[in-house]
Amino acid sequence: HHLTDLTMASPRNAAQTLALVFTKRRAMLSIRPHPQSHYRRIPLFSQPITSQHRTYYSNTNNNNNKKNKHDNKPSLSPLSSASPQHSTIRRKSSISLPPSTNSEHDLHEVSSRATRNAAAFDAHHSKILSKHDTLFSTWRTRQMNLTKRNPIRIHPKSPPNLIPPSPDLPSAYFPSYAHTGRVGPPQFPPDNVLLHDPPSVERMTRAARLARRLLDYVCHPSVARAGRTTEEIDALLHEATVGMGAYPSPLNYHGFPKSVCSSVNEVVCHGIPDSRALVAGDVVSFDVSCYVGGVHGDNCATIVVGDVEDDLDCDSEENQFSWDGYDDTATAADAPRPPMEDWPSVPIPPKTTFATPEEEERFVTARRLVRAALESRDEGVAACRPGGCLSDVGGAIH
Repeated sequence: HHLTDLTMASPRNAAQTLALVFTKRRAMLSIRPHPQSHYRRIPLFSQPITSQHRTYYSNTNNNNNKKNKHDNKPSLSPLSSASPQHSTIRRKSSISLPPSTNSEHDLHEVSSRATRNAAAFDAHHSKILSKHDTLFSTWRTRQMNLTKRNPIRIHPKSPPNLIPPSPDLPSAYFPSYAHTGRVGPPQFPPDNVLLHDPPSVERMTRAARLARRLLDYVCHPSVARAGRTTEEIDALLHEATVGMGAYPSPLNYHGFPKSVCSSVNEVVCHGIPDSRALVAGDVVSFDVSCYVGGVHGDNCATIVVGDVEDDLDCDSEENQFSWDGYDDTATAADAPRPPMEDWPSVPIPPKTTFATPEEEERFVTARRLVRAALESRDEGVAACRPGGCLSDVGGAIH
């Protein structure tokens, strides 16, 4: 165990120690380094990830470059500052498009921006978050203990609502796994990149717009409300997706039994809807995906259940989610798509009246978590650009 800890902390010192031990115990045992030791050369959380880190974590490190200097495999090198940049600001974003995040300076700016935002949030809600703080109890420990006392447990689930083959539905309506639950082998080798042509990009845009519309629907407080089960929400989304001529992508994917993923509280992701009723203050993530036109549109959002003013009638006509803007006589594949900013949307006022201070703290801390996730998403999206790497996205989010 001591050797394992040493290997995780410092591979060089560990190698020296292992060599010494192996020399003394040559006839008795053979010790091998920890299999993951080379992934721990740079301690996590000790410094921001830089372009050097990205190069190190690639398939070619300095040692491999020396051994394979005659190989033709391209190495992953830091991007230059001359990488092409988007000239427009992304819609529905909480921040402007920042510069490339492939340098240590840029990642430091991302981290500093997140730290300032968190400090501003904590300062604005300092009376709520620190009202009951003691030497041994903070809002973090109180919320963690509350989650431990009331963990999410498995509840009964209804049978899957699979969509059978029908003469009214063309074969192109279904993804390959819809009837068998088995995903076929990839069409291309893993080291190949598929470049989409303009018609394919247009189909992906349409699928993504529909997926976003369905996500707005399922996250509306009239749908995701306290007292309603996630299975009931799944049934509503299933009907909405099928009614728009699309196939709910999660359904029967590797046997997944539902049309949406619902992850409540400490469930990290890909939760299965069940008969548990939502409670005010629950933090719920909905993964909404749809298959239409041969491509998938996929997105996710996290909400706080019941975070709406008590006197707001979510079932009223003016506050109800609407399907306006689509031509009901056309299919989802060829229906005209209005611009995203033209879709009907009603700003939902957050909850301001609480029964107890504990309830208020629960909602405020939940908002803090959702806001941090939203900012991380926006930083990751801002790092997506021509010539960029997935490690740029991961570095910005980290």
